[in-house]
Amino acid sequence: MLPLLVAAATGRLAQSSVRLGSERLVGVVLASSGYPESSSSGQPINGVDAAEALPGVAVYHAGTATQDERVVTAGGRVLTVVGRGANFPDAIARAYAGVRKISFEGMQFRSDIGRKALVHQE
Repeated sequence: MLPLLVAAATGRLAQSSVRLGSERLVGVVLASSGYPESSSSGQPINGVDAAEALPGVAVYHAGTATQDERVVTAGGRVLTVVGRGANFPDAIARAYAGVRKISFEGMQFRSDIGRKALVHQE
C-alpha cells in the first residue's frame, strides 16, 4: 500500500500497478452498548492481545482510548477484528475466533458478516 500512496502523492499513480492477493479478508466491527443511536464510553476492553495472537487475525482500534493504563471504549464502533484466510470460510472463522477472545461490557456485533461472500462464490 505504501508504494501506491507515495506514487499518488508524487503524481505517478498512473504509472503504478496493483496486484491483488489471493487471500480473503473479513472484518467484524465490535460496537459499544447503545450503538448506533448512542454509545457508552469508559468500559475496559479485555482480550485484544489474545485475539491478535491468533494466526491470521488483526485488531484495528477505532473508538478506543487509554484510561489508567487500560484500553477502554470511547465511541460507537470500538474495534474491527479482521480475519485473513485462503478463502472466505477460513477468513470468517478466523475473524470470529478473534471476536470470541475480546470482551467489554455492552459489546455487540453482527453474526452474519461474510455470508454474502459465501453465496456469491458458489
